[in-house]
Amino acid sequence: MSKLAAKIPQLVNQAKPVVNANLNRFMHYAKVELAPPHPGEIPQIFRDAGKLIKGAATGRWARVTVREGLVNAIITAEVICWFFVGEIIGKRSLIGYKV
Repeated sequence: MSKLAAKIPQLVNQAKPVVNANLNRFMHYAKVELAPPHPGEIPQIFRDAGKLIKGAATGRWARVTVREGLVNAIITAEVICWFFVGEIIGKRSLIGYKV
């Protein structure tokens, strides 16, 4: 047991560069992906929403590849699962709300 306790500082020192590299990468992407939209991006949001509505009206959604459809299905399932996880966290129970 004392040998394991003696190795802990060495293992921590070996893990520091890996943890710092991963944390720096995470912070880089967090700053980019979690930032609110800039005022200059608002017109692009409306353009993209218009394209989405036009694509739904013209039936473009029916002409996607199998790969794109699978990716869209996985993303949809993930969003639905996180919705239900949020509901469970919000009501603090798996069963139902306390009335």
